[in-house]
Amino acid sequence: MSEMSSFFQEIEKKTNRMNSFSDKQGLVSSTIKTASEGFSETADLYKNGLISYDHALSRFAAIFNEAYGIIPALRLSVRINTFNQDQFIQDYSQWPNKSISPSDSSLEWLWSDASESPEKACWVPAAPQEKDLLLQLLSALFIPAEYLKLAPPDTVCPFVYASDSHNPEIVIPCIINDDGLLSHQSPAGHHFTLTDKYGLKIFLCVQSEKRDFLHHPKQPDGYWLECIGSIEGYTTNRPRPISLYINNGEIYRIKYQAEPEDHSLFHSYPLWQNYFRYLDHQKSTFEKMIKGIFTSHTQG
Repeated sequence: MSEMSSFFQEIEKKTNRMNSFSDKQGLVSSTIKTASEGFSETADLYKNGLISYDHALSRFAAIFNEAYGIIPALRLSVRINTFNQDQFIQDYSQWPNKSISPSDSSLEWLWSDASESPEKACWVPAAPQEKDLLLQLLSALFIPAEYLKLAPPDTVCPFVYASDSHNPEIVIPCIINDDGLLSHQSPAGHHFTLTDKYGLKIFLCVQSEKRDFLHHPKQPDGYWLECIGSIEGYTTNRPRPISLYINNGEIYRIKYQAEPEDHSLFHSYPLWQNYFRYLDHQKSTFEKMIKGIFTSHTQG
């Protein structure tokens, strides 16, 4: 396992040098080989009674995640959306028996970084051989097309980064009505009710404005508004400290410290239920996938 981890740690060092197709081909081949060896090693440990079933599944999942995680190092980006999802499923289901033809850009599900500079990407439709390489990796890791399918069309996804109890929640809002907040010359001491694209309300009383602890040359106009309030769909009605980051006349993020009752409300809020069902489905698909890989290495 230590050799396998060392291999995957080397991937990060290669990311900016992965320019030629042969480089990408070499990385995929070595990744598949290393992952296969890791699966076999773990299976042997389990069959010899040296690790438990749960421990073996955990190791299989870790090997899978590390191997699947090389995609950015290949300078490829999987971008499946409602327009190209069927094209992806068709390409994957027919691979490798049918060669992959270039797709119309509107149906393209794989993009390649063609830039010479590692600092700024230039995404272009991936070449057929790059798609072939990506599908080779997916197939070797026993990834079903279902695992990469989108959530159903009626799924509403919350704009929040989940965090643990020691860190604040970060909401990336899509505000359609700021109630005059952004145009107010002196918002401190005033109440505002913001509305997002789903009609959810953010109730705020602005306390102060802070510009002194965010110094970034690319965001010279950025500042925080420190408020007291609540966020419909994310928090209870109990007022609590809320921070808004504003730059170039837009609200970029909202930060707050979630309490246990907030997590309870968030997970039971009706608008998010299809989203949580989708997450449960993805988790179930992943677990079945890992158990399938495990079974294929421990039986027969």
